Amino acid sequence: MELEAAAYVANVAMALVAIVGVAFAVWQTREFRNHQLETLARDQYQRFLELCIEHPEFAQPPNDQLDCNARTIDGSAIAFVQYEWFVSAGVNALEAIYLAVGHQPGWRETIKSVLEDHAPFLMSRRYDETIRFTGDARFQTFLDSWVPARLSQMQAKQKPTGYQEQATSA
Repeated sequence: MELEAAAYVANVAMALVAIVGVAFAVWQTREFRNHQLETLARDQYQRFLELCIEHPEFAQPPNDQLDCNARTIDGSAIAFVQYEWFVSAGVNALEAIYLAVGHQPGWRETIKSVLEDHAPFLMSRRYDETIRFTGDARFQTFLDSWVPARLSQMQAKQKPTGYQEQATSA
């Protein structure tokens, strides 16, 4: 009888060790995945920062010189087209960051900060009609919630040329 009890205790102990081992493996796998996602986000952000260094004139554009209706920056149509591509690359990087680590408040604030630098263009009809983001629905929902909030903040200030009035009625 004592041998049976010892065998029973040994089986229970082995089962507990197996459960702990599986739980540790699951935890370790999640930690590895989170690390990979953080690395992806940092890589995407680094690439975007390099693009900003290469084109500082687009990283924080002079909004008073941005005319989305005329499609010019300081009167230049070529600069405006380059800026459109710059923003498109930035939004693509922000999507990857959002999908990887957008649930983290620090990263979400980083995304909003980049969007803020390009608010007049992102709220323009031009952006909406031409290069509006069409990727992941979760990121699009995030962008769609940011634009009306940003427009309401800007109401007391001068509105950018070509802004979307209909965005505030949502």
